[in-house]
Amino acid sequence: MSKSHELSNPRNTNVSCCPWKLKGRGSATYYVPAKWLALDETGLSRKPDALSSKSGEVLSSNPEVLSSNLPLLSEEPEALSTKYDETQRNQLLDDLPGSLAARLGAIGLRHPPHETRELVVALCALRDWRVEELSLVLRRNPEVVRQNYLRPLMRDGRLAMTNPDEPNDPQQAYRVVEEAIR
Repeated sequence: MSKSHELSNPRNTNVSCCPWKLKGRGSATYYVPAKWLALDETGLSRKPDALSSKSGEVLSSNPEVLSSNLPLLSEEPEALSTKYDETQRNQLLDDLPGSLAARLGAIGLRHPPHETRELVVALCALRDWRVEELSLVLRRNPEVVRQNYLRPLMRDGRLAMTNPDEPNDPQQAYRVVEEAIR
C-alpha cells in the first residue's frame, strides 16, 4: 500500500499523524484518542504542550489573565442599542393629532393586520411616510411593514408610491390615493 493511500484511507488506524483512532464499522463507527495524546483516566492530557498549536505555548490557568474588568461594560441602558429608536419615534408621534397618536399607542405587536393597515392609511392621509418612519411608529421591522401593510394596501389601490418610476429609491414614501380617503 502506498504512503498516499495510507493517509487518504480513513479506515487505516496505523497512521500516526491523526490524534484519533477509528473504531467500529458503519453507523457504529466511533473515535478514540491516539496514544500520543497521552490522556489520563479523566480524559485530560497529561502533557499540555501536546495540545498547543504552537510549540512551547501552554494555555494559561491564571484567572487574573481573564478579563473581569466590569467598568468596561456599559451600565447606561440608553447607551445600548435598541431595536426601535424611541427618541425618533416620539418626535414622529409629537407631529400627529392626539387621537391618531392614541391609536398608535394602543396597538401592540400582535395587533390584527387589517386594523394596523387602517392605521397606516390614516397616517398616510396626513402626509407622505417612508417605510423607516412607519416602522418606527408601528414598532415593526421595515420589511414586515412593507410586506404585511404597504403591499396589500397598494394592491387594493388605497396607497401609492410617491416615486413609482423608482420603486427602490431610498427616499421612497407612500401616500393615500385620493379615492381611498373616506
